[in-house]
Amino acid sequence: MTDASAVLSSVAVKTVRSAPNAATAVGLAVATKGAVPRQFGLNRAALEANGFDGKSGQTLVVPTRDGVVVAIGIGDPGSIDVNGLRSAGAAFGRAASNHAHLATNLADIDGVDARSAGAAVAEGVLLSSYRYVGLKNNSDAGSKLESLALVASEKRSKAVGQGGARGAVIAGAAALARELANTPPTYLNAKDIAD
Repeated sequence: MTDASAVLSSVAVKTVRSAPNAATAVGLAVATKGAVPRQFGLNRAALEANGFDGKSGQTLVVPTRDGVVVAIGIGDPGSIDVNGLRSAGAAFGRAASNHAHLATNLADIDGVDARSAGAAVAEGVLLSSYRYVGLKNNSDAGSKLESLALVASEKRSKAVGQGGARGAVIAGAAALARELANTPPTYLNAKDIAD
């Protein structure tokens, strides 16, 4: 039986100044208005032509030579909050679910406390990668995620890192709760849990 909570707990969450070369999926926050990050390589008209307008929860995956770049919709930049960042992180995690090494700038959005932003993005990405594989024969069905790099500016980096570490612990605990809830009672009953 594979323990998905142990898999999530082993994901390396770190804070960096720019996306590492090892990241095969890079997520960039895109709002409904304002500039599109230049690292994306597309302008707003090109994004809209592909059905992406920056609404909260939207993603657009664009293949590159080295992996993929994912546009992550965050909605109105003035109204983004911690819950919105958690949802955006989850959307990114689902869009990049086939990749082991992820990087995103979601935690570096001004207007949201850096520590809270780091925690929310880590929680969203990690929990979106949770897969129950406990009694399934296909061990490849689990999460492929190995590392998450939170890209942050120098002034936000330390707090984002602290939040990311906290978010990883919370995600691991939530994954353990999911494992316990998903395990059939014939394999894990109340007496076994007490032991």
